[in-house]
Amino acid sequence: MKKLLVLSAALCLTVTTFAHDIFTAAKTNDIAAVKYLLNKGADLDAANAKGETALMIAIQSKNNRVADYLIEKDVNVNAQSKNGFSPLMYAVQTQNVTLVKTLLSHGAQLNLKDADHKTALDYALQQNNSELIDLLKA
Repeated sequence: MKKLLVLSAALCLTVTTFAHDIFTAAKTNDIAAVKYLLNKGADLDAANAKGETALMIAIQSKNNRVADYLIEKDVNVNAQSKNGFSPLMYAVQTQNVTLVKTLLSHGAQLNLKDADHKTALDYALQQNNSELIDLLKA
């Protein structure tokens, strides 16, 4: 019984460590670490205390390479953080046209609303970014 408890605790710690490490790797644009962690069983859609996924963190950090890789691996492009932000909203906020296009082509929903009842289009309009507005209205 003790061995089972120790193994369960070790597995829980490992999964938690992988989740934490994937956030760090996404933030620092460490694509090799992201690939390694996913191959070792890290949860692609794990969320931190704010409800942010590795994809959201990569987008906020302007790390397109990691974001693209996660999207290729079928990460949930419509996940929402605790404040309701989606990856598309983060991409619009950082004015990352390339990632907005990628997210839209992988099924990102335009109608998701955050805690303030704003959509990605609302943020593009707020920034007066005509390129993003056109993409989101298409």
